[in-house]
Amino acid sequence: MIRSETRLVIALLLALAGVGCGSGDSAASSAPTSPTPAPTRAILVQGGFDLAVNYHNGLWFSTVRVGTLDVTVDWTYTDSTTWVYVGLGSCTEVQIQAGECHFIAQSLTASPKPRVLTIPGLPAGQYTLLIYNGSARPESVAFTVGLTS
Repeated sequence: MIRSETRLVIALLLALAGVGCGSGDSAASSAPTSPTPAPTRAILVQGGFDLAVNYHNGLWFSTVRVGTLDVTVDWTYTDSTTWVYVGLGSCTEVQIQAGECHFIAQSLTASPKPRVLTIPGLPAGQYTLLIYNGSARPESVAFTVGLTS
């Protein structure tokens, strides 16, 4: 037989633990949850241009929010050497020639084709895309810059 003091202690422990009779409703269980929105990808800039032998061309673009930047560059000839850079800020030709453009991503290999650079956690700001043709013949390039956030 359980003594009355023991029953009282068990009843108090159950009450403190939240076990017992009742509707079971609580503020925590009734709080609505909203789904996290799925990330979306926006095209920031796309286009193309011709590149002479041992020549580079570039453009400026900006982002308005933090996200994952993706840059895809494709070109005509599979044996061409095409290098891709992403610079911080609006790099001018003078800065590029002087080595004063701060590149935050680059791909200086002959392959793969097309070239894809991905930069996660890129803050909002101004950037430069630079594409270089290191081949023995002129090239045509196409590019797409996207941001997923």
